[in-house]
Amino acid sequence: MKKVLSFIVGIFAVSALFAGCKESEEADPIVYGEPSAMIFWQEVEGVSGYEIACIRGKGIAEEDYISVSAEKNYYEFTDLVNNATYTYYVRGVKEDGSKTLPVTGSVVANKSGPSLNVMAYFLDSASTLEEQSLHLAVTTDGLNWQALNGNKPVFTLSTIGGNRVRDPYIVKKADGTYLMIATDWTLYQNTGKLGNHRLYDGTISEEESWNYETNSYWDVNTTCLIFADSDDMITWKNERQIQLVSDEAKKAFYEKNSNYQFCWAPEVVQNNGKVIHTVNGKGYKYGVIWSGQGETDGTKSKNWNNKTKSYDYTYGHGTDYRRTFVNWTNDFETFTEPEVYFNPGNSNIDADVCDDGNGNFYIFYKDEFNVVGNSNPNITVRSGGYYTLCENKSTSLSPNSFNFNYVFNWNVNYKTITKQANTPVYYNQGEGMFCFRPYKNQNLWYCVLDAHDAKQKKVFALYQTTDFNTWTQNDNTSWPEGSIRHGSSVTASVEQISSLVKEFGF
Repeated sequence: MKKVLSFIVGIFAVSALFAGCKESEEADPIVYGEPSAMIFWQEVEGVSGYEIACIRGKGIAEEDYISVSAEKNYYEFTDLVNNATYTYYVRGVKEDGSKTLPVTGSVVANKSGPSLNVMAYFLDSASTLEEQSLHLAVTTDGLNWQALNGNKPVFTLSTIGGNRVRDPYIVKKADGTYLMIATDWTLYQNTGKLGNHRLYDGTISEEESWNYETNSYWDVNTTCLIFADSDDMITWKNERQIQLVSDEAKKAFYEKNSNYQFCWAPEVVQNNGKVIHTVNGKGYKYGVIWSGQGETDGTKSKNWNNKTKSYDYTYGHGTDYRRTFVNWTNDFETFTEPEVYFNPGNSNIDADVCDDGNGNFYIFYKDEFNVVGNSNPNITVRSGGYYTLCENKSTSLSPNSFNFNYVFNWNVNYKTITKQANTPVYYNQGEGMFCFRPYKNQNLWYCVLDAHDAKQKKVFALYQTTDFNTWTQNDNTSWPEGSIRHGSSVTASVEQISSLVKEFGF
């Protein structure tokens, strides 16, 4: 998507990694091990080419710029300093030789080359359809992210109720195509009736209407998730709403709780197209995990009650007892009935699973109770207060395999993020974590959390590790502007990001 040339903002760079500004020969492939970096820029109408520059530790000079043809919208630099931060400059050159003012930004170089990832997220300040739709951002270093399409949605539902979603998550399937899955918020301010849902087993519900709330923002529970498919993350099709529990269980839950079971923050667990679980003799390659309350039919569940420091029966809405469920699938069209996937003994939401490439899997989650003083020998004592962020480990992706293999917790009480807002931003809570490996040949992982209670500005916080045991915060990051919420990331190729930038721009 080309933009009309502007003397103020003509080009946006997604993320750029620069140093000595030595132009690499296109005929010679880059050998990684030598720090390199890539930039992308938005094509602009009326220009014959672009000039790019990079600076580390000094101001920009005219001789620092090099020329790039108008045919491509990306470029890779070599001969950089590993893990060093650079300032980039990108400007357009018109036919008459005049130039746009440069766009600048910061980015980090790495010896493994670019880290190409796409992040899905939504915005949450006004609960509008524009905010609560699929937004995308891209990065080449895993630390600095640039929003596509002017921080507006790249895909919005058009056929399901009020068409709103939260917590969009994109997964690349074994066949190379993409799936978006999201929390169903289509009831909010919906004026029509939503009945006859498509059920998880592929049948259609016989229920023509439900006792849905449509105006109370946090009570719009359909017990459904939203799905859509794409070949390229540009064009999305087959949008569908699928109920994850049976009508009988859904009605039973409502009778006991005066609302329906919620399905929040869905994600997908997989292992490179391998069968990861078997149900009734049938193997499944994918598990759709989601946060819900108590039992799916609202019946009582015995679990730890932090207030009474004992086991008792808690169930349903308002009890703060939440856990992670799973429905297994091979095609994201039909699913098994739900079962509990992760139950560490405490209320938890927003589970995210990451692997280390060596047969170990790690689940990250928001632990909603502090269990210091807990007498249950199966639960590891951890500290940090209410809403601690935790990590458990497993050697498989089977249900309940993560439950009590506790590894680490983040005490985020009164933590700060400075760079993004240019002033200290304090936060005490986090949720919606996503963990990813920025460079496949390095023992380095980033875990990003949604610091949703930051009072000055809603921000993301990033932590990093080399062993999944010790985590440190990395504040050298930048994110899309506004009230960004609940991100997730998927790897991409140079060609894919180039196409996204051409289609949507920045």
